[in-house]
Amino acid sequence: MAITSRKFQIALAFLFVLLATRTTNGDTVTGQNSDAYAIMCNIINMLKNKPKRPQAIDEVTTMAEHIGALNLTAAPDDFTTTIDAGKKWANLEESKKPKDKLTIDLWARYYDFWAAAKQKYESNKAAFDSFGGKNLPLYVKARLRSIAETAFSIRNNEALGKYAAEDLAYDTELKKALYGGVDKEQQNTDDAVGTRENTCGSADNAQSKAGSSIRRDLTCLCLPATQNQPANVCCPDCDKPEVTSWANAKSAATLFKHLSEKCEHYAPVQQLNTANLNTALAAFYTKIGGIRGSNAKKIFVLGHLDGSGNTGCSGSSAAAAGICVIYKTAASSPKKPVIE
Repeated sequence: MAITSRKFQIALAFLFVLLATRTTNGDTVTGQNSDAYAIMCNIINMLKNKPKRPQAIDEVTTMAEHIGALNLTAAPDDFTTTIDAGKKWANLEESKKPKDKLTIDLWARYYDFWAAAKQKYESNKAAFDSFGGKNLPLYVKARLRSIAETAFSIRNNEALGKYAAEDLAYDTELKKALYGGVDKEQQNTDDAVGTRENTCGSADNAQSKAGSSIRRDLTCLCLPATQNQPANVCCPDCDKPEVTSWANAKSAATLFKHLSEKCEHYAPVQQLNTANLNTALAAFYTKIGGIRGSNAKKIFVLGHLDGSGNTGCSGSSAAAAGICVIYKTAASSPKKPVIE
């Protein structure tokens, strides 16, 4: 039987309003932001769970470098000593490069392979030296060079090279999401700029650096403005004694390292793929959905906002403020939260 009762429809609408309107009364207490922390941890764990390259790729590369190392044992010492195992052609000092064009072109083509082969050789000199490459007959050395040339071609195959390019692109995007940039892993001076509410989110939803890095958002969510007031907002062992001040850029880096390591205990470690990421983002958007504050006017809030929320996410656990994040609303349509 279809339910068409007017009373039922009104009750359903009222229930929806109750669920969507997240009025927050009372101070922030220990563990208050644990649910928001778990949602962020799900995303962090996924991002740090780097997609694995096909095992065959690594095996082919290792085999090619092994062959290259054997070939180096048959090469003259005055040649192998010129190869710096720790450098690639692009960052090799000019003083170590040959001068004539033909040799330069040859080195530019093969140097990275030679350097990788020398690294392989130096990892187990005794075993490679036992091969006795320098004492091989000339025709065997020629055959070995031919095999090494094939190994070089396989190692430099375009299909294999794309994985290295994808790894670099992944690392770049990962650091941008987590830290706000590739050069900001240790600390980010932007983390300490301005008042806390202008970083984590102000009452009018206009001033906010939230959404520019996961590290900043997690610091806003888990670090009170005053140490231990309250303690362990995000998880039972989330506080770190040496992190005492918001107004210190290094605090964000230290705390984030600690919190991200704890994440494996509070959220699953899933494979990074479109389906899993969409599910995690759906949980995140659901969490920041609805309206916060007793005046029912704050939107896109992650974490606990006290009372009316008129003081914004200042890091205080009382007085109409909160230990939280308020994402700025986009200036143009659609009016979604600004998350870079």
